Amino acid sequence: LYSLSAHAFADSMTAQKAGVDQPTATITAVTKDGKEHTLLVGNTEGDDHWVQRKGSPQIFVLKKHTIDNLVRRPLDFRDKTVLSFKGDDVVSLRLDNRKEKAAVTLTRKGDNWLGDGKKVKDETKIKEAVEALSSLNAEGFSWDNSKALGLNDPDWVVEIQLKDRTSYKLSVGGVEKDGMVGLARVGVAELFLARKYTLERFLLDPKNFK
Repeated sequence: LYSLSAHAFADSMTAQKAGVDQPTATITAVTKDGKEHTLLVGNTEGDDHWVQRKGSPQIFVLKKHTIDNLVRRPLDFRDKTVLSFKGDDVVSLRLDNRKEKAAVTLTRKGDNWLGDGKKVKDETKIKEAVEALSSLNAEGFSWDNSKALGLNDPDWVVEIQLKDRTSYKLSVGGVEKDGMVGLARVGVAELFLARKYTLERFLLDPKNFK
């Protein structure tokens, strides 16, 4: 915002036609001297957005990617932590790949892990999955509903239980948009967006854990 440059001038536009007289969004920065600098965001046409600096008659054109970086919902500034717990506290982890109809239940027995009740050959992937889940953060919150993200019929369901009996349940949608996948946590109203490669740290074929 502090070094914002326009794509073009819109000299032929009126405030009414540009929509800046009744802006869809306003962004205000207050500097140390107490002055307010307000950007009025108006209508759009294709990739172009018309904007105006409050107090100035000039109307400018900004491109969509610039507007997307400027116009944020209050929700977008909230903590994006999906899960946070100690990995050593996990006593059970179930990974259910509903798309492929394959699942595994991993349980901790002492210092070892069992996969569907049998000793696991290599615990490395389990430890990596638990570590990834224990500090899982999203990239942001979705504008779409659960249906649009494929969360009504999720590709994956992950269930975690801690030794104090705290439990978590995550659903992962099958719709990918710009490398992002929808993520829902039971008990949390907001829908998260996470990078696909972030989820791939623990969403592995259940056979990998046996």
